[in-house]
This record gives sequence, structure tokens and C-alpha cells, in this order.
Amino acid sequence: MARLEFIKNHPATLVFVEATGRLMLNLGYIEFLSYEWIGELQSDSMVTVLARRAKLRSRIDIVRKMIQRTDRLTEEAKNGYLDLWSEVLPHAEIRNIVAHNAVGMGFVEDNPAEETTAIGVMNLHPRDKNRDAELVSVEEINGSVNATARIAGALHDGLKSLSGQPSPNKRIERMATGAD
Repeated sequence: MARLEFIKNHPATLVFVEATGRLMLNLGYIEFLSYEWIGELQSDSMVTVLARRAKLRSRIDIVRKMIQRTDRLTEEAKNGYLDLWSEVLPHAEIRNIVAHNAVGMGFVEDNPAEETTAIGVMNLHPRDKNRDAELVSVEEINGSVNATARIAGALHDGLKSLSGQPSPNKRIERMATGAD
């Protein structure tokens, strides 16, 4: 029979460390891009100053409003960027879960020295409020890693396009997913 236990620095947690690190990097870059998009689209520098104190959710709201009002993008481009910015928040929520909770481990026959399985990050504040807790699997984290790499690459390219600089930087996406 297996039991659930919390142990720090166990080798089986390395898959979570790698996935979580990539997620943190990708979302850190998206956070940076939110400031850059605001700076590029703003018509009053005070917006940029105020945005520095805002949380990511608020900055995304600001960026989305600015995208809707700009005449520098086609309607198709506006819709695409609005969708991309909307995709960020669920992944930011996963980042916050893994940043503030412990990795749950499964041990064979109650022996931490035996084969182990990292089964998930224990979220004691579940997204579904009808539950007491939830597990966020490494697969779910890796899904967010891949999604945020794609989002960051597209937002990066969009910012380059808005600022008149040459576009695609596919290397960012490859680096963020470990494919480079």
C-alpha cells in the first residue's frame, strides 16, 4: 500500500522542478511583455507608471482595453491578441499553485528509500470551491509550460510588429520549452 508524504529535495521531485522552473520563466516573460505592450500602446505615459503597481490580471485588462481602442491593428489581429491575453490567466493560476504548495509523493510499501512517484502539487485552495483539495500533475504543469511558450512567442512577435521591428523570434519559444 502506498502512502502520501511531503519530503523536500527528493530526487523524484526533479520533474516538477524542471516544469515549474520553465513555467516561472515563461510567465515572467509574459509579465514583462504586459509592461511592454502597455508602453507601446499607451497614449499617456502615466498609464505606464500606474501599470507598474498593478497585478498581472489588472495589466492584462489594461492591455486588452488598449488593444480594443488602437487603430494600429486590424480587427483580425485585435481578436487574436485579445484571445492570447485571455489565455494567460489560467496558466498564471497554475504558476501560483505550484509556487505556494508542496509536491505530494507516493511511496511504495511505506518506504521513502524505495521507488517513489511524484504524483502532484497539493493545492489546498482548489480552483473548484466544492472540493477540499486538488492535485496539479506534472502533465498539467507541462501543458502550461507549452501553452505559455506559445503565448509568449506570439505576444513577443506582436509587440515587434506594433513597434515596427522585424518579427518572428521562434527561438524564444524553443528555449522556453527546452527544444533549443
